[in-house]
Amino acid sequence: MPSRHATLRRPLSVAALAAMALIPATASLYAELRVPVDVAPPPGRPNTIVVPGATGGPSDTSGAQPAAATAATPDVLFFLNGDKLRGKLLQAVAADNTLRWNSTEAKQDISFMLPGLKEVLLGESPGKTAPALAEGSYVVTLKNGDELPGTVVTLDDKTLVLDTVYAGTLKINRDALAGMVPIRGAGNLLFEGPKDMEGWETQQGARNTWRYKDGALISTRSGFTGRDFKLPDMSTIEFDVSWTGQFSLGVSIYTDELKGYGGNSYMAQIGNGYIYVSRMSRNGGQNQLGQAQVESMQRKNSARIRLQTNKEQKAISLYVDDALIRTFKDTGNFAGGGTGISFYNQSQGLIRIRRLRVSKWDGRVTEESPSATAKGVPEDTLILANQDKITGKLTAIKDGKVMLESPYATLSIPMQRIDVLTFATPEAAAAAAKDKEKEKEKEKEGADAEGKKKQPEAAEAPQPDAPAQPEGDGTPKPIPSATSTGAPATRQPGEVGVHLVGRGRITIKLDKWEADKLTGTGPSMGNISILPHAVKLLRFGPEPAGGANIPSATTSEDGDGDGEGEDALLMEEGGPINQPVFRVRR
Repeated sequence: MPSRHATLRRPLSVAALAAMALIPATASLYAELRVPVDVAPPPGRPNTIVVPGATGGPSDTSGAQPAAATAATPDVLFFLNGDKLRGKLLQAVAADNTLRWNSTEAKQDISFMLPGLKEVLLGESPGKTAPALAEGSYVVTLKNGDELPGTVVTLDDKTLVLDTVYAGTLKINRDALAGMVPIRGAGNLLFEGPKDMEGWETQQGARNTWRYKDGALISTRSGFTGRDFKLPDMSTIEFDVSWTGQFSLGVSIYTDELKGYGGNSYMAQIGNGYIYVSRMSRNGGQNQLGQAQVESMQRKNSARIRLQTNKEQKAISLYVDDALIRTFKDTGNFAGGGTGISFYNQSQGLIRIRRLRVSKWDGRVTEESPSATAKGVPEDTLILANQDKITGKLTAIKDGKVMLESPYATLSIPMQRIDVLTFATPEAAAAAAKDKEKEKEKEKEGADAEGKKKQPEAAEAPQPDAPAQPEGDGTPKPIPSATSTGAPATRQPGEVGVHLVGRGRITIKLDKWEADKLTGTGPSMGNISILPHAVKLLRFGPEPAGGANIPSATTSEDGDGDGEGEDALLMEEGGPINQPVFRVRR
């Protein structure tokens, strides 16, 4: 058919498909690109050109419930101006400051300038799963917020040696360490995803209540979705959740009703700043076990939720961003009548659930975590499995044992007995020393005042005026501390946040991304080479505040009002010579 032109009423991401060689990713919206279109309109829709959606087929704008996603999904490139483009990441080279991208809608590969990019969400592919972690693995947390899963080999006064399946052996400067926690149930993983809608049951008669997209379950209106996971008697359920606007999510566990309200289960109702846990009965209604306030959830739009259940003890421990909020206990019989989990969007806002992990649990309840201890600790601190706390100086880790010098003795503790290890920070140690000095001064002032009361009263002698103190002098200044506010460390130019499949994040100074490896330099670990199939997301900008390592691609709305987010080209006449043109409009 003869060539035609078209007007794009969608983001620049699609307009970029028409570019030839090099397109600055910061190109202005509303820019006009005059290019030919050799695509026949589908029958019945003469003014629309359909562009493949997330699964590679035509995007459906009818609003019908999409079919289950295929095993492979495309990569998604997000721009700083909010645009996005589906395709495949081919290469990123820091020396050239460019990223090379392939799209089925472009005649040749497209290059973008790195400064205009926000992140790349890597698509699913057959066999792409979280790296298998051995029992006894740990998540090592760095002061900049990075999380590195792996097996701790040794630690001395300078270096931690960590064995990983995604980057080989890493040697990390001790000064960069914040702490570490064991990965419970590393060998007992039952589910990790989602990767599609297979196995999920959705509320009948409710259009588009829940669907799968880009590694997440997405809901934009009230409704249920559930799945039978064959939950064991002791389980851990954890997931990332992000939302916009008013937020209210019901999570039913051990439920026998997967796609509707009711059934026999326990439901955690999670909202903006509050959590309720209730006992649900098909015949007896709802009885609340307790509630808790979570003020941090009033100030952000994402969180990591963890539910750990002991069926025999009828106890449910709930965590937000690795911090234990409360353990809820049922005094009656265990209410759960099934082995499934269901999610209930109780609001009309957008909710995304991703990085869902279901595993067997060993029954340990951890009171604290390095990420929850935002202000740091003045001494190295161990929380043991029985919740005993030991402080001192950690001198070494070797042969599976932690060596700790305490005021009373030098201790050798097997690592399997440790629930949380938090490293001391100079800022916290200095603050603790100042607090002790202030306490001594108060005690001295109190003793002096008591002595004056015992002296016989005498005529008060005139006192000379106290010399004026220069403003700002003599006032103790707090030592600046990056950890005192819990704010993430500032990312340096050229650094990229590498988010791993499953759990983990590494900040590196990018060298190159290629098909077989990602190379760069870690600020605290030197040269590093990461396997591409272990990577879920590359973030070029700063990490979002809020505590949870959630890709910001999952916290933004699709932008077209229906939540589908498909790319569509709408044709319209226009232009100075009365020819159809591509016009970028949001």
